[in-house]
Amino acid sequence: MPPAEVRAALARLGLSQSEWARLIGVNPRTVRNWCADPQRTPVPRWARFVLRLMDRHPDDWNVPRTLGASPLLGETEPTHPPAGA
Repeated sequence: MPPAEVRAALARLGLSQSEWARLIGVNPRTVRNWCADPQRTPVPRWARFVLRLMDRHPDDWNVPRTLGASPLLGETEPTHPPAGA
């Protein structure tokens, strides 16, 4: 999977490289390397599979739009006390 294809799929999903890294459990630097130099650091088959699956069926994924908690990882958003409490 060429870097341009990875970047295009992430853009269609509305995910940054850092957000996708968090969702799949890798260091954001790893995803940056995949997107920068595929000769040095090729995208592993499992990661290509996950990205293609997410890209083909975006409605089946609860993709968070922030770097907060990830429902895909079983995390929940932190609760905050109401203002003025």
